[in-house]
Amino acid sequence: MRAIAHSSASEPSDTNKSAKLYVLNEKVSDELGKKIYCQLFVHKVNSIKRLIAFLDSGSDLSLIQSSYLSKFLSPEEINRCSVSCKNLELTSFSNNKIKLKTITTLRLSMKPHGESFPFKFYVINDIEGAPPILLGSDFMRRCLMTMSYTGIVDMPTPEVKIQRPHTRVTTYYTHEKDLFTCSADIALMSGESKTFPFKLHPASPCFPKDSILISGADTKSNLYITPSRSKVHFDAELDCYIGYALVQNVGYYTTSGTITGVY
Repeated sequence: MRAIAHSSASEPSDTNKSAKLYVLNEKVSDELGKKIYCQLFVHKVNSIKRLIAFLDSGSDLSLIQSSYLSKFLSPEEINRCSVSCKNLELTSFSNNKIKLKTITTLRLSMKPHGESFPFKFYVINDIEGAPPILLGSDFMRRCLMTMSYTGIVDMPTPEVKIQRPHTRVTTYYTHEKDLFTCSADIALMSGESKTFPFKLHPASPCFPKDSILISGADTKSNLYITPSRSKVHFDAELDCYIGYALVQNVGYYTTSGTITGVY
């Protein structure tokens, strides 16, 4: 996101006709629009599922989209931990009405094998562009959460802690668009094509066995990612999901480095 100001001159000079808009402190403005996402875990009878949630202190309630809930709970499990909330609706910041489907209680922890606790989510129909899981102020109050920033002013790092249970929360501070990027370390001779593992952003909303389409190009290096569909798996050591895509070197020279794609 860029902060801009309109030129106050009524008639710009010939040398300044293209300068009707000005970027204000671009380095600082890169921080604008970044959001905080956190890692949490859902405890089932025989398994633990890793999820990524968007932290939003401006929301009174914690929400989860119905299709995402279905990725880690079966219909029978959803029925057992949910109650209907007919005729209840929320009003969004933009004054849109959002109907609530059910209230679903999940057992959560902030670490894979940390102390777990029950928490109620309000289930809604899918909304395009909205985070699949949102942790609102109800979650923050329940856990006695504190949020602060550390580091340097131009590149702050969020720090999130909860007191119930006492632990530090793993967070990811990034622009929403960056959630859908991926990268691979490659080495290709001229004219060579090869499939490489691509690391998705650590806060990617993907889930195990999701199918994604990876594409992209680095025209300066003459590298092209052939649009490739791949199922993803989570690599705990790298703390991210992995997908696979075919990369082509259409240049005249051997090239090595990192290529970034989108999915």
